[in-house]
Amino acid sequence: MEVIAFDPGSARHRPQSHGKKVNEKDAVLDARTDDDQFDLTLRPRMLSEYVGQQQVRENLGILLEAARRRGEPVEHVLLCGPP
Repeated sequence: MEVIAFDPGSARHRPQSHGKKVNEKDAVLDARTDDDQFDLTLRPRMLSEYVGQQQVRENLGILLEAARRRGEPVEHVLLCGPP
């Protein structure tokens, strides 16, 4: 991983070498807290776990299954409304 220095007086980023390689795994701190882990358990992982909006769930199911059968990723989807 390369360390990038930013000089506020300059509009450019310049790589800086400090003589030692930085392991990317060491450079990224795991910022997940217990609350974050708990929040992950609350989020539905499958369409069958969603409550309400039956028509939206059915449409999403069709969209996901079609993409799966084509072997392609799902196109962009915008969901709006309360969580």
